[in-house]
This record gives sequence, structure tokens and C-alpha cells, in this order.
Amino acid sequence: MKNTLKKIGKAGAVAGAFALPVVGIPASLYMAKKLYGKPKAKGSEKPPGKFKEWLRLEAVTEIQQSLMKLRPQMAAAAQQVYDEWQQGEDDDLNGGGICHLIAEAITDVVINSFPGNFEVGTVNAACGEQHVWVMMAVGEEGFEIDVPYHIYETGGGYTWQKIPNVKFVPNDIVISPANADDARGALNDPY
Repeated sequence: MKNTLKKIGKAGAVAGAFALPVVGIPASLYMAKKLYGKPKAKGSEKPPGKFKEWLRLEAVTEIQQSLMKLRPQMAAAAQQVYDEWQQGEDDDLNGGGICHLIAEAITDVVINSFPGNFEVGTVNAACGEQHVWVMMAVGEEGFEIDVPYHIYETGGGYTWQKIPNVKFVPNDIVISPANADDARGALNDPY
């Protein structure tokens, strides 16, 4: 599982691979233009190497755009899990965090709202911390869907504390492209 998730991380969890809600273009292309300006005309000076690296990132696909439209529902589902989280001596989670509950709530949103044939579920790994997020495969496309844990909890391992007064917004939901075969492999991994 760790090897599979490392491959997915390199291929799919690319910084800024989600669309900017206002601009409507991939964040990677927006950042490339912002940092380096427009590329020069053919035959003129080549843009810096980092510009080429930004342009290498995949454009947002139609399927990913459909998932992006579900981000308000995903944020609302995450908010409900967060609002119901009560820490104390009788904590049902024994001092643990809620990433697995948020991932399950997001999975439910996808199952109930996304059209067509797809595979979706939660996966977990120790990626610096113990964490659970959503993987999805649709045809030849794969996706990681996550709310980074640092938004709503602090801690490590299996001991987490609630960050007070968190209000989730759609931009808190990160949807990153992943290799579809790796996503299916992670979803079908019995461990």
C-alpha cells in the first residue's frame, strides 16, 4: 500500500492541480502565468525551465470539473462531521482524529451525487501522519479527494485535538488527479 500511494503521490497529488473557482483555469497554469508571464512567441527566447514544469501539469478534465461542482456538498458533509465531534473523557474516538469520518462522508456525497460508473472509497496510510482520504477511479481517470487534516485538527499518530471554530469552505476540498490503475489498486488493497 505504501508503494502504491507513493506512486499516486508523485503522479497525482501535484500542488495546485485543482481549478481556481473564480478564474476557471487550472491553478498550475494560473500560477505559471502569474510567476513567469506569458511564454514568448515561437522563435524568441524560451521561458524559464520552471514554466515548462508548471505547464506539464494536466488540465482539468470534464470528470474533475464534475467533482469540483460537488465541493460545496463535500464541505457541508465535512462540517457536519466536525460539528458532531465532541472530545472529552468519554470520547468515542479515544482521542483520535476525524479524518476517517470526513473521508467516509465525502465518499457518501460522491456515491449519492456523481453520475455514471466509478469506484470510490477511503484509503489510509502513514504519510508523515496516520491519515485517511478518498480515492476514486472513473474510466481512465483517477482522483484523490481530501481535506488536509491541519485545517481541523492538530496532533499526530492516533492522538488529535480539535481546532476550535473551523468552518469548512469548498476550497478546503482538494481534488487531485491520480493514476486510475493505482487508485483502483489502493481501493482493492485488503490492507
